[in-house]
Amino acid sequence: MLTVIFSGSSRLIFSIGLVAMPPIGMSLVACCILPALPSLWGQPGEPLALGWSALTVVLLDCLETILYLWKLICVKWWKSFAVGLGWMDDVG
Repeated sequence: MLTVIFSGSSRLIFSIGLVAMPPIGMSLVACCILPALPSLWGQPGEPLALGWSALTVVLLDCLETILYLWKLICVKWWKSFAVGLGWMDDVG
């Protein structure tokens, strides 16, 4: 349905791909980068606190979910957006 609404968009294939993928890309990149940050800061023996790492991953997952559902926000499909977030079990 979104392909018909946004048919003139140059990023149509990218949008379709985003809908099909789960929001794990940013958190995966963060999990690869976060362990190396203390050595970049000049503290090679100091591990990064797990709480901050976990908070970063959760925030990135939330951001990525909103970005994936952005098309639904643009067309003001609030019920579909809520279902995409998992807030509603039965939309009717």
